[in-house]
Amino acid sequence: MSSKKGISRNAWIVLKQVWGMGGEGQPNSECGNSSFEGYKGIMSRYFGMREYDEDVAIYCLTARYNYNYRTQGDSSNPFENIGPDEVLIPQIWRYEVKHNQDNYETEYYLDGCEDDGSGGGTSQEYGEECECQYATREIYNEKEDYHEEEECDEGYDDDCVCQEWKDFEIELFWWGIDESVYFSLEDDIMNDNCDVSCLQDSDNTILFDTDSDSNAGHDYKETWDYFSDSDYGHVHDWEEEEVDWEVQELLKGEPE
Repeated sequence: MSSKKGISRNAWIVLKQVWGMGGEGQPNSECGNSSFEGYKGIMSRYFGMREYDEDVAIYCLTARYNYNYRTQGDSSNPFENIGPDEVLIPQIWRYEVKHNQDNYETEYYLDGCEDDGSGGGTSQEYGEECECQYATREIYNEKEDYHEEEECDEGYDDDCVCQEWKDFEIELFWWGIDESVYFSLEDDIMNDNCDVSCLQDSDNTILFDTDSDSNAGHDYKETWDYFSDSDYGHVHDWEEEEVDWEVQELLKGEPE
């Protein structure tokens, strides 16, 4: 349990009233008795806070923290029975994580083909064997006494020479990227062997915001044979920061 306690009266009023407006009464939900989405809605509608204001996340986790230690498993409002001086102030960490989206992206690419010098056609970028689109053979016109070309089926006539190859259609795959911000009551959640599910599965962590870019991994398109289709949630980079200064400023009215 945190040794810090005591917040401003204004912060205590917000915590108490939002809890009452939540009304879900669900123990161990993200913000004590409501989801974070519901909490953001109340803050926006009744307290004039923007949903992307990080103060909302701090209030939410403060409510959850006091619920965990004050209610002994029931759904009562912990702020009804204590005054501002008794409210516990939690330690909160902010995680910024760059990770693969849940679903990969895909597209079809036409790889141009050219004669490979051995009578066949090969796609220029991926080296696939191409089909002939237009072939001709030379025939002798006895009546007119000259040679001419006619279209033929390259697959069935040994005298046929392919003049034009079909572009090879290749399906390519890549992972779009999410840059997500999480707030948590827990420290050191991430490690070298952890994907983003380590944060998502934590009971004391909320997803604050996600900025998605489906084309972020577009430069790393791969054919299916080389694509890792189970890399959803793979973390490319992450940072952790304790937000004690912001918590103190919001809940007490001044930084500690």
